[in-house]
Amino acid sequence: MKKLNSKHNSRQAEFFLLTICLVTVIYISTVQIAGVDFWLQAKIGEIIINEKSIPPDLRFPFTEIRTEKFNAHEWLASIIFYFFIKFFGENNLPFIATAFGIVLFCAIYSLLRRMQVEKSPALILSLIGITLENYRHTIRPEIFSTIFLAFFIERMANAYSKRTISSLFPIAILSTLWTNIHGSFILAPIIAGIYLFSELLKLHRSSSIFKEITFPTLAFFVVLLSCLINPFGIEAYTFALSFSSDARLANRVTEWMPTLSTRWRDSFFWYYLLLILTITWIFALVNRKKMLAEYWFLLAFFSFLAIKAIRFPVYLSTIIPIILSKTTPQPPFIKGITEKYIYPALGFLLFILFIFNGNMLGTNPTTPAYGKYSDELTKTLLSPEVKGNVLTTISSGCELVYTAYPKLKPSIDCRVDSYGFDYAEFNQALLNNSTLLDEFVERYDVKFILMEKEVFITNAKLKKFEVEKWDPILIDRHYIFLKKKD
Repeated sequence: MKKLNSKHNSRQAEFFLLTICLVTVIYISTVQIAGVDFWLQAKIGEIIINEKSIPPDLRFPFTEIRTEKFNAHEWLASIIFYFFIKFFGENNLPFIATAFGIVLFCAIYSLLRRMQVEKSPALILSLIGITLENYRHTIRPEIFSTIFLAFFIERMANAYSKRTISSLFPIAILSTLWTNIHGSFILAPIIAGIYLFSELLKLHRSSSIFKEITFPTLAFFVVLLSCLINPFGIEAYTFALSFSSDARLANRVTEWMPTLSTRWRDSFFWYYLLLILTITWIFALVNRKKMLAEYWFLLAFFSFLAIKAIRFPVYLSTIIPIILSKTTPQPPFIKGITEKYIYPALGFLLFILFIFNGNMLGTNPTTPAYGKYSDELTKTLLSPEVKGNVLTTISSGCELVYTAYPKLKPSIDCRVDSYGFDYAEFNQALLNNSTLLDEFVERYDVKFILMEKEVFITNAKLKKFEVEKWDPILIDRHYIFLKKKD
């Protein structure tokens, strides 16, 4: 009878933990769309569908830069985003973000269960994984990559256990999709290489090394070649490697700034990340006998990425649960207590934390998205009399394209990888130099300026911007829209 009651109590605790995890995931994953590139991607997707081809150039700007090559490495994501809006509408996009959160949670949980992690620890570790991704959780191409990473490692583990040709097909499909959706596909051959090298280390003393290494080598080349299945071929590799290694990124693009920069120290996530990462490394070192070679390489590589730039800790959402599942101390005499009380209590604690403080960005499902046009600004931009060339910033130009192109044309949008840093810096300098701005406005017949409100206020105070030459048409939460005086 005691065993039956104990089993019943364990199931109740497990169900409670599952409920808490799902509610927490839904709450922190339901966000207003904050990624400015989403709107640009959706417009590009519309063009691809209507014209049945990928735009070869930048197209949208009114300057000569429009004829420059467009690095359309996220073309498939653009199509998907276009259909999100077409079938679900703009108002339901936050629920698409919710679905992505749930899918990622399930992907991490599925991976841990394949690794024979019991249900309760798999649930709580999956929730911890979601919290590590949540600080960048919005609908943008990157969101696919976190899901692909979890499924890719899960399929790699499955392939290595079965060692059959058929087990490589899902890996090939994932690699191909990943390549056509986001530049982080480069992680796929790197992970395949880690598994191959780890296998070599295990077999270096084996007399049948060539026989045993055949499948890992085949798996690596399947991934390597699958990533070539894209409209640009080998250029996908060269672009991903060259752009991500550009030293100027860390100084010019916010999301590429070093994670240890003082800029992030006001963020709760920054301290949370360092805490979880430190605990993971301590557990890995203390319980190093439980760490396989591939686990060490995965932890080291993704920890390096996480420190390199603030955009990369999202990938720890899969890696840290893997490591903690193998190294977290769990003495046998407290196993029952852990499953019945400690895991549910930890899940409930995270739930309470997010309910009262918001998600990792400090927002809740109804918080207006940063950078999103207000209804008033959108209405103004759509007015028939508002047409012509608009001096924009990297952030403000994206939704302008989505909302009012070709009636209104921007000077720049967020595709810095295609515009180049020189042009991006020139565009920014226009708002800091009144003489340069006057020449630009005259040359390109610029009618309007759409810029961040904070930038305008700062430049106006420093006399870098001649306010008297422009009439403010509208000021919303984030932007100011100005019209050139006649």
